[in-house]
Amino acid sequence: MKFSRTMLAGTAFAAAVLTGCTGGQGGTTVPATSTTQPTNPEVVSVEIITSAATATATATVTETVEPEMERRPRSVEPDPGDPPVEGAYAGAGGPKPPTALPISSIDPASAKALIVTPSGNITCALSDHDAGCGLSSYVKDAPYGSDAQGPRWWVRLDSTPPRLTSTSENPLSQSTGVKPQVVEYGQIVHYGQFVCASEKHGLTCWNVLTGHGAFMSREATRVF
Repeated sequence: MKFSRTMLAGTAFAAAVLTGCTGGQGGTTVPATSTTQPTNPEVVSVEIITSAATATATATVTETVEPEMERRPRSVEPDPGDPPVEGAYAGAGGPKPPTALPISSIDPASAKALIVTPSGNITCALSDHDAGCGLSSYVKDAPYGSDAQGPRWWVRLDSTPPRLTSTSENPLSQSTGVKPQVVEYGQIVHYGQFVCASEKHGLTCWNVLTGHGAFMSREATRVF
């Protein structure tokens, strides 16, 4: 079977290009091509194109195997974020902080945990079904007004959301002589589902299940 001069010339040109690409130093070594006329020039041409495409694809994959994100540093600790209300402890409304300590003063009669701030102005009684804090300065100054029962000085933490109310009797008077635990400034304590964080500018208490709570101080009480 005779081949046309055009086809043979094309085959010779392809062989010359292949030989030129493999020459020189630093290139990829490819077996030498025989000068004998191939029995099927079209098959040889297909093999050359396929090999070139494969080499190009391999080079592309090799350059992109190492993603940029793997070299980014990992974050250390999650930021607790902004406090829920002005003055409140930064982690208020969230889970119990890992540094929180259990309250040690427990009234056996009422099964309530009792705490007081170093100034003595804020006292709290906490249990799973009844929790609240009273501010002595609110009894005298009544910054939030009064009703038929007296000044609004008691912050009910067991309501959703917490609210400032008056009381017919002092909830703290139900204790059987157990002295409240003094929560020093910078300390965090917990009992049941409630957590309280003591700071110089005020006390923040919240329910870890609902996320609701209150920041209490002589100047203001803010619920969240």
